[in-house]
Amino acid sequence: MRITILFLFAMPLLVTAQNWCPPGATWNFEELSIGFTGYRHRVYEGDTIVLGQNAQRIRTTGMRVDLLLQDTVWIDQVQYTSLLSNVLMVPAWSPNGVAWDTLLRFDAVPGDRWYPPGYGQACAGLEPFGQYQVLDTSHVVVNGVSLRRWAYGMLGPNGEIIAGNAFYYERVGFTSNFVPYAYCGIIIDVGEMLMCYWDADLTFFGPWTAPGTECDFTLGAATTASVQLVAVAPNPGREQITLTLPSSPHRVEVLDALGQVVAMRTHVAGMTTIGTTQLPSGAYLIRVEGADGARTSLRWVKE
Repeated sequence: MRITILFLFAMPLLVTAQNWCPPGATWNFEELSIGFTGYRHRVYEGDTIVLGQNAQRIRTTGMRVDLLLQDTVWIDQVQYTSLLSNVLMVPAWSPNGVAWDTLLRFDAVPGDRWYPPGYGQACAGLEPFGQYQVLDTSHVVVNGVSLRRWAYGMLGPNGEIIAGNAFYYERVGFTSNFVPYAYCGIIIDVGEMLMCYWDADLTFFGPWTAPGTECDFTLGAATTASVQLVAVAPNPGREQITLTLPSSPHRVEVLDALGQVVAMRTHVAGMTTIGTTQLPSGAYLIRVEGADGARTSLRWVKE
């Protein structure tokens, strides 16, 4: 068990946690878009001043593979965050240009809600459609470090929870997407799953990470050829999915949003079909591992 969950009223603070960008902060995300795969490797490089505020400079490198066009794009860009009191912000477009907008609230309590960065204007008149809402709070202990955890959901047009079972953590951030988007606008199908985070004090594994995985892994150029041979259809789908795999044996796992394996096939190659009638609607992770240890993941949506 990698993470110990404790109730707030019984929480012993084992180590004082720095709630954002401690020395060595590093994130590995896998991209899980429909028709794409890849990874994002993010490293905290230090502080600077952006838009008049102290900011954390985070460099993102990685790659994105278009499974249809068999094309690879290499990524090297800089992102900025700014922590003001207990509010973590990122730059976002506003009517007056680029400005800091709320990403996370480390002082949030159940019932608090806000829009993802840049969506306050895009969703205007549709409130609360697309807002985050905090559902619960707790603590976890990772490598002896106490971290606060918030469970949140996305709200529908009538204030109902339309996407739940999502989390963000002090120090780590979101486990799905470094900067999530709201559902009230046009959804660009780009998704990221946190595979692991580490800094000078702790190593944190995302719920979709296979046991025994090293935290410094990336999907490198050496595995690109194998990745491009993996495909899933139909996507979105309903009753079944059909995987196209290389001719060598592979292990296939289908994971839900909590990282639980809901379907599995072993020693499969070429074309294989997995029934999904019993699965509820939502987003799933399809994890494929070859006999040589090469891994890739695909995002699949059940309608």
